[in-house]
Amino acid sequence: MAFLAPNVVHTQFGRSTHGLAQKRLGGKNCVLMRQNPYGSFFKSLTDFAKGGTVKMSMQVAEKHAVLGNPMEADFASQGLATALVGLGCFWGAERKFWEMKGVHSTAVGYSWANGPFALILSRFLSDQAEKHAVLGNPMEADFASQGLATALVGLGCFWGAERKFWEMKGVHSTAVGYSGGSNAQPSYKEVCSGATGHAEVVRIIYDPAIVSFGEILDTFWDSHDPTTLNRQGNDVGSQYRSVAYYSTPEEKAAIEDSRDRFSEVLQANGYGPVVTEVSEMPTFYFAEDYHQQYLHKNPWGYCGLGGTGLYPLVKEAAAAR
Repeated sequence: MAFLAPNVVHTQFGRSTHGLAQKRLGGKNCVLMRQNPYGSFFKSLTDFAKGGTVKMSMQVAEKHAVLGNPMEADFASQGLATALVGLGCFWGAERKFWEMKGVHSTAVGYSWANGPFALILSRFLSDQAEKHAVLGNPMEADFASQGLATALVGLGCFWGAERKFWEMKGVHSTAVGYSGGSNAQPSYKEVCSGATGHAEVVRIIYDPAIVSFGEILDTFWDSHDPTTLNRQGNDVGSQYRSVAYYSTPEEKAAIEDSRDRFSEVLQANGYGPVVTEVSEMPTFYFAEDYHQQYLHKNPWGYCGLGGTGLYPLVKEAAAAR
């Protein structure tokens, strides 16, 4: 992302043009900010530099009037890159870029890319990174550089599902959201309509030196009934489907092996076949803030999650081999 500079056009586009962004920005990482009016904003930054407290609010993401995509989002997680250019009056300049094939979104604004305000705002945003309400760790970061791994699963309503994983030793952070659907940045209302095809999912960031992907799968299988299609308990709809995503061939093999072993136990005890979807990991879109760590914030909140009680038999059989 980048600080918007005087008469600058900010664009979001596919990976192939990432080199242009690097050249324009000199390889620097800055912070994107759209803010009006300027006076109170810069006064707040000055107060912050002196050690004062700065409060800033986020608005609902505005949609691009031409392209229809959000003008603010976690674009990097969608495989989109950023370019920042200035070429005179930005009214006409912006149109040049939104007309290009592969451009996802554009915005116009102002920037002091290497000035003191960039440093101050970057520091402020870093200090205010959203933390997990239970675990206290950031909910978004470069986790891979910290030696952490990611798992993504869906097992019904994500309120109760998320709690199952944040209680596991070795789990660094969790978040709930939407994956596996047809459009970007869906809302809860859109997902619940069934029209987008997304599943409610839990993203688990974990330390593989402490907890294995196999143990993540153990919790996944033990916590829901994978034989009910598009349903968990009273929660009915395609968004509640059972799904396990993989990012490597080894993870895919682990999911399929554990699924097959559990399926044998289930069918031997009168259940139908496992209907869990096994797919390559798609883009994860964060759910709205009030859904995150919901049952921690609302201890008496609804949870319709329940397992079959049979998964321990799979572990017993494996131990007896």
